[in-house]
Amino acid sequence: MQKVGPLVGSLTWACQTAVKQGLSNILGVNGAVALIINFNLDAYEDDPVAFHKVLFSVFKDKTVILEKSIVKEFYELMNERFQSTFAFDFAAQMKLAKEQLMKKNRRS
Repeated sequence: MQKVGPLVGSLTWACQTAVKQGLSNILGVNGAVALIINFNLDAYEDDPVAFHKVLFSVFKDKTVILEKSIVKEFYELMNERFQSTFAFDFAAQMKLAKEQLMKKNRRS
């Protein structure tokens, strides 16, 4: 996947790209596509809490691995480094990443 400069596409594009690449990093491309399609994950791109619940229903405690991969990809799209925390909260991390992307886009 191609990384872009400071001005990333739309917020929706960034979320979709981060989800697809983050899941692909762990599950492979076919596994990521199957998960996205079978669980309609695109419907939850604006609701990280619901997204987490869907992933958790499938992967249980291993969900955090997928979620960290997604957040890491989001930060890489912005050419930023993701600092993982012990008490990882997917919804809070996605909110912070989205806010940082919007700030970057305003500055450009």
